[in-house]
Amino acid sequence: MASSTFDNFFSQASRLIERGLGYEADAIGCFERFEADESGVTSKDINIKENITFMKDTPITRAITNIEWSPQHKELFLCSYYKSENDWDPNETDGLVNIFSTHMPERPELTLTSPSEITSCIFHPTESHLVIGGTYSGNVLIWDMREKCNYPSTRTKIQGSTMIKGVSVVGTQNANNIVTVSNNGIICSWSPSMMREPHKRVDLGTNSRDIPVHCIDFPEGETNQFYLGGEDFNIYSAKIYTKKESEPNISERFSNHFGTILSLHSHPKISERKSVTSGFLLSTAADWRIGLWHPEARKDPLLMIEGEVEYYDAQWSPVHPSVFATCNGNGQIDLWDLAKDTEES
Repeated sequence: MASSTFDNFFSQASRLIERGLGYEADAIGCFERFEADESGVTSKDINIKENITFMKDTPITRAITNIEWSPQHKELFLCSYYKSENDWDPNETDGLVNIFSTHMPERPELTLTSPSEITSCIFHPTESHLVIGGTYSGNVLIWDMREKCNYPSTRTKIQGSTMIKGVSVVGTQNANNIVTVSNNGIICSWSPSMMREPHKRVDLGTNSRDIPVHCIDFPEGETNQFYLGGEDFNIYSAKIYTKKESEPNISERFSNHFGTILSLHSHPKISERKSVTSGFLLSTAADWRIGLWHPEARKDPLLMIEGEVEYYDAQWSPVHPSVFATCNGNGQIDLWDLAKDTEES
C-alpha cells in the first residue's frame, strides 16, 4: 500500500468518486434565463446567486491572476496565482496553478507549480492535456497534465523580456503557434514542438520607446492581427507578420481612455454568418469606463459607458450577440445588453 503505483491509483479513484458525488450541482446553469415578452422587453428580474465556493474551508492566501475555462472539458477551469503571502515558508512555491472541477469544489483536481509567479495562464485549445503559462520573470511554461510531476515539462526564457502579460494559441488544430506578449512590447511566436527559440520575435517599441503592454486579445480565428491594451492609456492594432520588412508592426492606435487598459475582448463568432456585431471590441480601463469600438470602421469609440468604480474585465456572451458581462472593484458582476437603452432606470 506504500507503493507509488497504489498512491496514484488511490488519488485518481478518490477524485472520480468526489466528482460523482458532486455531479448534481449545476454550476453552469445557475443563471436564470431571461427572455423577451410579446412586446420585446426583457425581464429585469434576473436572479444571479452564488452556487459554489471552491476550497471554502481551506482558502488560499494568494491573489488570483487568471481564471480560464477548459474549451474541451466544460466542468474544468484553472486559477493561476501570484506568490504566497508566506514568503518565509519553504514549502510554498512562488508560482501556483490549480485545476478545479465544478463537481469537486472541496479541493483542486490538480495542482501545478513553478519557481516564478504566474501572470498569465491558459488551457491549450486543442491539446486538452497541456496548460501554458507566462511568468513574472519572463519565462514561458508548459505543463503536461498526463505526467506524474506537477512541475512544467517545458520552460523557456525570452531574452530581453520582462513580465509576460499575455499568452494565446493561434492557428488550427493541426498547425498552431503559441504567442506571448511581454510588458515591454516584445511579441514572440513559438512552435509547440520547438520551444528553445521563438521562430518569430517582434519588438513593438517605437522611436526607441517601449510600448507598456497590459493586455492582449486575438479576434476569434485570427492568426496575425491582434489588439494590445497599454499602460499608456492607448489601444493598439498590431501584426506579427508584415508584407514588407520596413512596414511597422503597429498599424493603428486608438485613444479615448484616461487610464491603463485593463482588458480587451473581441466579439466572438456566434454563427457562420457575418452579423452587425462582427468586429466589435470591448475595453475596460482604470478610468472607470467601458469602451465599445469598431476598429475596422472608425478610430473613435462607438460608446463609452461611465462607471463609479474600476471595471477589471469585460467579456462578450458566447451565445447572445448584444450581451456582455463585466466585473468591478466592488466585487460585482454586471450584465449589459446593448439592445436596450443604457439610460433606462
